[in-house]
Amino acid sequence: MNKVLIEVFVPLLEKEYDVLIPVSKTIADTTLLLSETINDLSEGCFPIKDSTLLYSKETGIVYDGKITLKEAGFMNGTQVILN
Repeated sequence: MNKVLIEVFVPLLEKEYDVLIPVSKTIADTTLLLSETINDLSEGCFPIKDSTLLYSKETGIVYDGKITLKEAGFMNGTQVILN
């Protein structure tokens, strides 16, 4: 399974995390997985919500939840915002 190492910035916590994610996952699944992981790492300071979105840090555009990371062009070092 191919995976990419992405950099996730969480404005609410003012922290960045490096995360290894399979490129076959959808953006929606990845957003949920990241929310749960960050919630655990922050001891509940990052709430898990249905409205959480994943943005490109470079462009500020919201990623479409229905496509895979591969289809969205994710590669090692891709920087995203989880908000």
